[in-house]
Amino acid sequence: MRRTIWGFAFVMLVGCADKAQPAYDRCVIDEAAGKLDQAALDCETAVKMDPNSTSGKAAAEKLAAMQPALVTAKEASAAAAKADDERKAKVAAQAAADAKCTRWTTICTLGRHPDGSEKTTGAQTFDSKAKCEGIGAAAGLKCDPCRCRD
Repeated sequence: MRRTIWGFAFVMLVGCADKAQPAYDRCVIDEAAGKLDQAALDCETAVKMDPNSTSGKAAAEKLAAMQPALVTAKEASAAAAKADDERKAKVAAQAAADAKCTRWTTICTLGRHPDGSEKTTGAQTFDSKAKCEGIGAAAGLKCDPCRCRD
């Protein structure tokens, strides 16, 4: 009889364990580390595992409190992705325009005359943008940006 009572008590204690606790702990850790998306997933998991437990209820409250930050993070991520796409499109358009050009020109500064005016190389023309941009660095000169002269 005693064994039965102890066995029943053990089963009740094990059965009452908070199944959501590990997922809620991961949620708290991920939120503290700034991983809001992962923290939200962990809190959702905790709520699904045991919504009526202490950890499940705490996870639900934390998930509700995280929603504004999640929305803001998603908006910022979308804005960054849009800006990156726009930058890539601009670079691609510039590359397409550059590919059509056959003559590139720049002027490099050699130094200054005693009266303070600049000594320059004059306009230099190249058959590719790469050659035009490489001239200043190769000679150790400061050059104007290369321009298409077609």
